[in-house]
Amino acid sequence: MQFTAVLVMYKNLSMAGAYNIMPLISCVVCLFVFLLAGNAALAEVKIRRGHAYDLKTEQLLYTEVHHETWDGATLLKDDVTYLLPDGGLLASKTVDYTHSQLTPDFTLDNHLSGHYEMARKTADELIVTFIRKTGDKTRTARLTIPDNALVDAGFDRLIAQHWDKLTAGERIKKAFLVPSLLRFVTFRIYQQQATDTLRRMVIEPDNFFVNLIAGKVVLDYALTAPQLRRFTGISNMRNQRGDNYRVSIIFPDEDTSSPR
Repeated sequence: MQFTAVLVMYKNLSMAGAYNIMPLISCVVCLFVFLLAGNAALAEVKIRRGHAYDLKTEQLLYTEVHHETWDGATLLKDDVTYLLPDGGLLASKTVDYTHSQLTPDFTLDNHLSGHYEMARKTADELIVTFIRKTGDKTRTARLTIPDNALVDAGFDRLIAQHWDKLTAGERIKKAFLVPSLLRFVTFRIYQQQATDTLRRMVIEPDNFFVNLIAGKVVLDYALTAPQLRRFTGISNMRNQRGDNYRVSIIFPDEDTSSPR
């Protein structure tokens, strides 16, 4: 309906006499401004924080601050800043969900270790770039995207989309992008248990040998809604040797929302 109104305006403009051109131009401009303002008003920024602790020492390693842009119930973008315990910048990440909730484009840049990851979708493939640490070779691949693909934080959107199935006991298999391997690996996702307050989901490699190396990721969600409360497993943050941290990330039961 909005675009129809614009076309009607354009038709009237083309048929108008010299005395009516300027008023019609003003109307068209005002209409576009109104449409843009309306779309902007729909967006909302939600801020989430997660505090990452070393699994062995329980030492605080970093805090991740998510600035999520939402359009109603649809996540559009997540700008993440990773902060050291002293407040210094560790890393930054951008996840763009505009073309897909499950296979978003993303860029991760660790400013201390030089670790870098990127995945960007083209018309028919996924371009993946990976650097383990400063001084290492840049590795790049162009991958065919499987029908059941998952990329980066798309796992969280998958759990939200299939919440009823997972909580009913269904297991889901997905091809998860592993940037360090420059390929997709099959993972299974399922609910392990539920308590009075939380539901525990597990993501683990379907391949036995990959499971031995990477291990599983344990995700604790709120009991009645797909709201992540704790992430336990291998982190996307790497130390200066290029090794992944193994962490427990606590997401407090709070968020801050603001209109965009």
